[in-house]
Amino acid sequence: MTDEKLFATMRAELIETYRRSGCFSELPMVTIARRCVSMSLLNRKDILRTFLARDIDDPSFQLSEHVSTCGLFGLAVWYASGVEHELLHRPYEIGMAISWIMHIANDLQAIRYPKRDGLPIEGALMHYYTKRPSKDDHVEFCLRPPNPHTFIAEHAGGGREHCGIGDGVGDIRWNLGRPLQCWYDPMALLRGIYQ
Repeated sequence: MTDEKLFATMRAELIETYRRSGCFSELPMVTIARRCVSMSLLNRKDILRTFLARDIDDPSFQLSEHVSTCGLFGLAVWYASGVEHELLHRPYEIGMAISWIMHIANDLQAIRYPKRDGLPIEGALMHYYTKRPSKDDHVEFCLRPPNPHTFIAEHAGGGREHCGIGDGVGDIRWNLGRPLQCWYDPMALLRGIYQ
């Protein structure tokens, strides 16, 4: 299957799989994030641009070495997963990705805090920053449940070199010196969508 076909039909395939079986083998956020790993300005650039545009923006919008894609990627994965919120259907405003993510999660009652709610679950979008107001935010998807003793989990997200989408395995309590402050619950974000 070509990348164009993959992204054009991803949401429909996920919904049909759920309707047939009544469940997912893994949450849509996980499936989609995995399919995007290795995209960058050097690898599958046009597909990356199309995916980040969410069928709304012009796919030729400027990605450069100076643009962090972590928030854009989070929005695009939520859009492709079927999360319903007005901001996901609005043309993107430069510099607003993290703010939109927080707004969507708040509106859908999906914000969870590690100290109160426990470790992120599979499919959660984890949010890292050091202080508020912050200019060092980062978001990353949790692809597997963290080990409850070591906090090690598989994760993936944007914000890599050349606007890349990458993955890794590590202690999800920290990201490059930034602590995990909250996470966004995929079950709350998808509530009522796949019934």
